[in-house]
Amino acid sequence: MTSEYLKAVDFAKDFFKDRIVDGKLKTHRAEPTEFLYMFGLPIEQRTDDHEYCPTYYVYPEYALRFLLLQMGEDKGAFDLLSRIVISRLFRDEELSHGEKLFVGQIVAGLLKPPPPEGAKLAITFVENLHLLFISRELTEIFGLSLTRNDEVSVGLSACDAVSEALASLGVAKSWRAIKDVNMHPSSQRVREVADSIRKYQIKHRNERPSGGEPDLE
Repeated sequence: MTSEYLKAVDFAKDFFKDRIVDGKLKTHRAEPTEFLYMFGLPIEQRTDDHEYCPTYYVYPEYALRFLLLQMGEDKGAFDLLSRIVISRLFRDEELSHGEKLFVGQIVAGLLKPPPPEGAKLAITFVENLHLLFISRELTEIFGLSLTRNDEVSVGLSACDAVSEALASLGVAKSWRAIKDVNMHPSSQRVREVADSIRKYQIKHRNERPSGGEPDLE
């Protein structure tokens, strides 16, 4: 094994060590568009020592307007807006007129969540997004090939490094499963969202000028 491969394994272990609970990758159901809006608007999730709700969100005013416009037809926008409003309620913060209407419509039974983009997609989306990001990161930082052919007996690819890192932390995830996230048609939506997030990160390395609204392609 090369020194760069071993460094890549250690890098992946450090990435995952706080994301594992009871031998499984820590994850939650999330719509793909929720990630696009978090990065693209942007909306930053933070925590403090608040007694009832330590989670709160920081975002520009136009981000809230966008979510209010989209929440009726996009479950990602609905879920993200719900989390923001719940946080503000528990923290006893004043709601905007739009947020009050959102809560009132839900309580009155006039507003229900839109259908999910895919029944199974949201279940594994967060986990697959992490696998995709870290395997791509290993290719960029350590110069590993992303994956390998099945015929190659000794694996030194980024997918192998991620699999080995997870195994050392008690999580079984084959290099082929990680390869599928990077290559298989069934994971196309994960790759689309990852590419959009990456595009945003490159485009906005420097702070966006005040008042500029994002490009959510």
